Amino acid sequence: ATVKTDDVFDGFDVGATGALGANFSLGGGKWLNTDISYYHGFTNVTDASPRVRNRNIGINVGVLFPLGN
Repeated sequence: ATVKTDDVFDGFDVGATGALGANFSLGGGKWLNTDISYYHGFTNVTDASPRVRNRNIGINVGVLFPLGN
C-alpha cells in the first residue's frame, strides 16, 4: 500500500529557535563567522502515537571578506 506524507504528517508547526554566534577577526578585513542554533517544535506533527515533534540543530560557518577598495 502507498502512503502519502500528507496522510501522516501535519503541514503546520509552531516552535521556537535560539541561537548563539561569534565573529573572529582574521586580519586584513576578513572575519570568521560562526553560529549554532536549536529549534524546538511545540506541536505534534502527526496523529500517530507517540507524539512526534520537530527538533533541529544547525551549525553555520562563514568567512566575510571585503570586495573592492
